[in-house]
Amino acid sequence: MPTFDRYGLFAPVYDVLSAEAPLYRAGRLAGIRLMKPERGSVVLDLGCGTGLNLPLLARAVGPAGLVLGIDSNPRMLAVARRRIAKYPVGRVQLLEADATTLDPERVRRMLTAAKRSPLADALFASYTLSVIPGFEAAWDATVALVAPDGRLGVVDVQPPRAAPLRPLAAVLPVVFGGADLASQPWRLLERDATDVVQHTLRDGHIVITAGTRRETVGALPLR
Repeated sequence: MPTFDRYGLFAPVYDVLSAEAPLYRAGRLAGIRLMKPERGSVVLDLGCGTGLNLPLLARAVGPAGLVLGIDSNPRMLAVARRRIAKYPVGRVQLLEADATTLDPERVRRMLTAAKRSPLADALFASYTLSVIPGFEAAWDATVALVAPDGRLGVVDVQPPRAAPLRPLAAVLPVVFGGADLASQPWRLLERDATDVVQHTLRDGHIVITAGTRRETVGALPLR
């Protein structure tokens, strides 16, 4: 039986139905500020979806930078492609790929074709890991494509502390988005990064975490 493709089905109206503007955009903005990508750097956007991060990241890295959005859903990427149409190919690119089985050579080839280092300077994952079954594999595959001392940023969700937000948090990220509110994917960043900083928004519902990639990743036990 084919798997229900909630993202493909809702792709044209995802940005509205996901409560992006009133609830979740603040987490994206805070995550990019905390990650602090450098001007002219190369950033991987893991699970870029409809491309909501792409203009924000492109603005952060500037005209000399490059943002590569990675997502497995062609309908979501079609929306993202329209969103970034105004940018030159050298500034924002898209890759259709399943992050859990990502071939690193595909990414390296894209970066070298764009006259960049085969390793990115930063990795950003917002509201992504908690919706990926086996997200550890997706994280490990993409963090391996970031240079040592590169920047890592994760924005994701957990149950909010405040009772009024709990029904909304259960419907939007869980029913609509398929998120696992108990997954705590930022623990992978805490394992693989130094100088980790973490903030929360919306009564603890949105968790924003950033740090600097360790030289060796995946070797330490999760806390």
